[in-house]
Amino acid sequence: MPNILLPQKKREMDINKISLGVEAIDSTPQVEGVTINRLSKTVRSTAALARTTIFKIAKVLKSAAIVTINVSKKVAVIALDLGKRTTNLTLNLTKKFINMIKSRLEKRESDGERPLHGSGYRTPLNTNKVKKTFLLLGALVVLIIIAVAVKSGISKSRTGLLSGSTLGDQVEINSPLKITEINREFSFPLNDSKGKEVSNIKYVIQRVELQNEIIVKGQKATAVKGRLFLIVYLKITNEYSQKVQMNTKDYVRLSVNGNQVEWLAPDIHNDPVEIQAQSTKVTRLGFPISESDTKLLLRIGQINGDKQMIELNF
Repeated sequence: MPNILLPQKKREMDINKISLGVEAIDSTPQVEGVTINRLSKTVRSTAALARTTIFKIAKVLKSAAIVTINVSKKVAVIALDLGKRTTNLTLNLTKKFINMIKSRLEKRESDGERPLHGSGYRTPLNTNKVKKTFLLLGALVVLIIIAVAVKSGISKSRTGLLSGSTLGDQVEINSPLKITEINREFSFPLNDSKGKEVSNIKYVIQRVELQNEIIVKGQKATAVKGRLFLIVYLKITNEYSQKVQMNTKDYVRLSVNGNQVEWLAPDIHNDPVEIQAQSTKVTRLGFPISESDTKLLLRIGQINGDKQMIELNF
């Protein structure tokens, strides 16, 4: 079969076509790479825009919350001031009305004392009007009392709002975990400035309690986990003719876990306790202890005097 030779120009054109085809094939991955890069940039831009939008929304919400709180405070203050002004206005109007009624009554009494047409008789007073007047005065008194009570309530509410506390609420604590009754009485000498004994102080230990909550200076104190309060209730009697101040914590010490070498002093107390002449004062002492402490022992007595022991059995 004879060989067919293509013309030179046609062969070169075919080679160029083949070359162009190769370049087109080689350039295809580059086009795909550019597309992927553009898509990645678009995703990153969208995420950045979303993050910026979220931050702006959060900032707006925070500003709105601050504005709401400030407006609420201003509204509360305005309401309290308005209530106070209204109460004052009511009181002033009531006073004026009472003065007017009083002046009219005085005028009627003076008119009642005038003779009738030159005769020696006085004009009789209208008893029904007098009764109505007294009833009206009684109603005004009640209104005054109510107004004063409202004013007092507004003042207390304002004080509670500014201080952040609720007035009238009593502090409540949990009931004692354990109680042991003691009722032991001790007597200690009362000496004057010269060291002369002038009377005696009766020092009675009524009971001892284990608690996890106590009240200190009007506030509730709660023991931390694993700790308790051992509270000793005292009754002090002063038979002397003058008041006496006494440091009750100097007469009681506590031993735990059978350790009678280290004695604990009360950390909770109301010293100095003032007992008026010929009177009795109830007070307390407190020791923070561990829940695991056992063999609790109280030592009672003056620092430089004899001591007596009280074993605590809960």
